[in-house]
Amino acid sequence: MGTIRLDADFLAEFGTFDVPRNLWDAMTHYACWIEPAILNEWCALMAQYDAMVGKPRTLDEYQRALTWLDEEHDTRVVREIVAALRSADRPVWCVWTGKRLGDAYAVDHCFPFARWPNNDLWNLMPASPSANTSKSDRLPSALCLESARGRILDWWHDGYGNPGYLDRFRAEVTASLPITRIAGTADPFDRAFAGLQHQRIRLRTDQQLAEWEGGASPGPVPRPS
Repeated sequence: MGTIRLDADFLAEFGTFDVPRNLWDAMTHYACWIEPAILNEWCALMAQYDAMVGKPRTLDEYQRALTWLDEEHDTRVVREIVAALRSADRPVWCVWTGKRLGDAYAVDHCFPFARWPNNDLWNLMPASPSANTSKSDRLPSALCLESARGRILDWWHDGYGNPGYLDRFRAEVTASLPITRIAGTADPFDRAFAGLQHQRIRLRTDQQLAEWEGGASPGPVPRPS
């Protein structure tokens, strides 16, 4: 039996449908409550079906089957990329401070995993241990994010710009960030950053997350040469 890849092109074969804007906004705002309710109902329904054919299972079995594989926010891919860059004598910089990173560094979730579980490539960024600790589970402020723009774009270009990661980066940005589509654009990273900024506003508005200023200063901070 062959395999099926559930990507945008495959799903587009089934046609399109419209979702009213007010319904879409409500689902977006309350996803953290809607998703568990839907999953619990699905588990209960499957348990009824299996019981009817003499194959009873506990609800825990269905819940375990639906567990995300990356719930431990695995950062190995980013660490492998950093190791490859450094082995090629290419510097890696902390996206928040602009300091060159050595052997001791952290992989930071731009939007804190504890508040918005997302392990996409665009959300994983190299940072100094001190910046990562200071930021903790806070959301970067608008000024902090804008100040880090150049370094974030540099990291995306250096880390994910090769064919081995670019397709995944594009797919994850399209799925997770509020932009239309980035496939086929000359530079997907600029549009991804715009989506990053919009998503920051959503998280700040919907969840009232505490913000981290990160020592940002007015205007972009140039990346060290």
